[in-house]
Amino acid sequence: LSTLNLKKEFIQVLTLWGVFVYLLFFLNINRYRQNLFVLAGMILVPIFTFMNPLFVDLFLREYSSRTLWRLSFLLPIHYVAADLVVFYAKRLTSSKIANKSVAFIVLFGFVSLLFTPNKLVEGVSYNRLSTLLPHTGGVDHRYYADLISFLNTIEGNHKVLTDPMTGYMTSALSPHYSARRKFFRSPNYAHFTFEDYKENPLDKYSGYLLIVNRREKHSSVVGKASNHWTEKQWASINHYYPPRLLEHVHSRPDAFKKLWSENGVAVYRVL
Repeated sequence: LSTLNLKKEFIQVLTLWGVFVYLLFFLNINRYRQNLFVLAGMILVPIFTFMNPLFVDLFLREYSSRTLWRLSFLLPIHYVAADLVVFYAKRLTSSKIANKSVAFIVLFGFVSLLFTPNKLVEGVSYNRLSTLLPHTGGVDHRYYADLISFLNTIEGNHKVLTDPMTGYMTSALSPHYSARRKFFRSPNYAHFTFEDYKENPLDKYSGYLLIVNRREKHSSVVGKASNHWTEKQWASINHYYPPRLLEHVHSRPDAFKKLWSENGVAVYRVL
């Protein structure tokens, strides 16, 4: 049995700043003796979930390891950090030099650890500050604002055929639903690319919306920093639209009605 890789996934979620908060939490554990929410979140959650071999074994039998590390987000680390900042800030007014010195060191640590190098270990990001900074990479919601605006003009709630990334976005930002995973296929989810279209396999999806998204892709600053969306995963979605699929759609105007197109994105209704 294996548990979460604490050096990678766990600290990658908390960052070095969060590890510092954890250390302070245990040094000030008496402060939280009456706060069951904090004690349960900071101690019981990791012990009974991703640090528990029995839980991990059961979890991985029923679900994906891609989700296991996200349990780290259940920790109330930011609540504790806010409380500790206020606590040590008040100690700066103490008449004792020792208290003032400790408070200054702690508060300096809070600030300085926000600016630690993004990657101290290859492939692992221990700093999320870059995800809060403005960027011009063209991957935010505005890049597909025209598509989302059009989808929101279509009345009703339609099922959608598209690539995993576009489906994830349209399901979140429009009333229409794409039953697909983000970046990988599953036999439980609808496919729309086939080796052979002689039997018109898309006809069984009558009433669906087909979204063909071949708009130029850009790397995601946030995704790269958080190790969530790699450049390869984001750029590879064009393979969901092979030439044979496009030829099939364009050659059958009686089966696919084009509703909208703009800058590499087209929306069809399967008739």
